[in-house]
Amino acid sequence: MMFENEYRMTLRVPNGLEKKLRLSINKTNRSLTGEILNRLENSFDNEATDLDTISAQLTMLADKLKAIEQEQTTLSSEALKLINTFGALNKEQQKSLMALCESFAKK
Repeated sequence: MMFENEYRMTLRVPNGLEKKLRLSINKTNRSLTGEILNRLENSFDNEATDLDTISAQLTMLADKLKAIEQEQTTLSSEALKLINTFGALNKEQQKSLMALCESFAKK
């Protein structure tokens, strides 16, 4: 495999990896160089796919966080309404409501 602009290099490979590469080139009918180049290219393609996946996951998490923040705002608004409603009750009504809440809490 000759390229117009190629960089030649010597590569040291552990024996176990070299054996795996040899087994692979027997299956794929590639040269050793072709097999190494193919695997390198695939690793960069997988890296890009991984980044796309991570980006999609981050977008999804950001959307969930936004929904939680909106829900929290709604809950805060509802809590304020309850506090205001409770404050509008007379002391006897407040005591009765508190007793009712305590009885539910015990169950």
